[in-house]
Amino acid sequence: MARRIRLDAPHVAHHVMLRGLDGASIFLDADDHQDFVDRLSRLLPECDGSCFAWAIMPNHAHLVIQTQNGELSRLMRRINSGYAIRFNRVYERRGYVFQNRFRSRIVTGDSDLTGLIRYVHRNPLEGGLVSSLDALLHFPWSGHAALFGVRAPLPFEAIDDTLALFGATREGARTALLAWMAREEPGRPEPATAHRTLEPPVPRPGGFEAQGRIGLGALLSAACNRYDLTSRELGSGSRQPLIARARAVVAWVAAVELRISGREIGEALGVTPQAVSAALSRGRRAARQDGFCAAAVVGVPKPEDP
Repeated sequence: MARRIRLDAPHVAHHVMLRGLDGASIFLDADDHQDFVDRLSRLLPECDGSCFAWAIMPNHAHLVIQTQNGELSRLMRRINSGYAIRFNRVYERRGYVFQNRFRSRIVTGDSDLTGLIRYVHRNPLEGGLVSSLDALLHFPWSGHAALFGVRAPLPFEAIDDTLALFGATREGARTALLAWMAREEPGRPEPATAHRTLEPPVPRPGGFEAQGRIGLGALLSAACNRYDLTSRELGSGSRQPLIARARAVVAWVAAVELRISGREIGEALGVTPQAVSAALSRGRRAARQDGFCAAAVVGVPKPEDP
């Protein structure tokens, strides 16, 4: 199938969507998030671009950006390729990181733009990364906090232009924006893009990972066997040292070697997706020390619970 032509006209705003290959997690820890933000901070100003809204989720990211010179494709190619090279180097893997190049559509007007700002910045809330709008103000991987002055703006964030969509003064704009963010239903349809199609599909419980080799169920069974735990203990969310170590190892192998989503891993281990991400660095060390990897999983029988 031929690639679709991208309308990279100057001064046009786009809703840009990136996601991991087959819905896999591509932002595994704070260093990954910061690297992506650093690339935006460097490359968007270089392309004379600015950003109205952005949010990074474990396996996808949203950007609402405008390039004055019509260089969207060039900008995204530089961001994606640089991030993918680093990701593969850090996690000692090969192959594609992102699903296709990226997806985008033109923003059709101010009403569409304000709807996208709400949609994008509510992603961490809707995705369960934060529990409330108050907590969203302190979430570091979106543009929401900067709009309300909780942190200093990043080089690529168009704070004044964004707030101007909601009011003539900063105080009035922030009041209006907060009310807009808090509305359960905006009172009009979401913008024309089918946003739901971007969200990664929920993996089937116990199903095989995208590359078709080893499933999460087999990995959990192997971990129970290796650490002498029952499946109930491993999935209990307990902080007992042995269980925590086994959980971290499973998180590492599942996320990095098998490319299973953080949501499915968290559900299987009885923890949140954030806890899965936080366990990855410990899991990497423990997996190497314990000699535990995906290749050792095949053919391991499932232990019986008492």
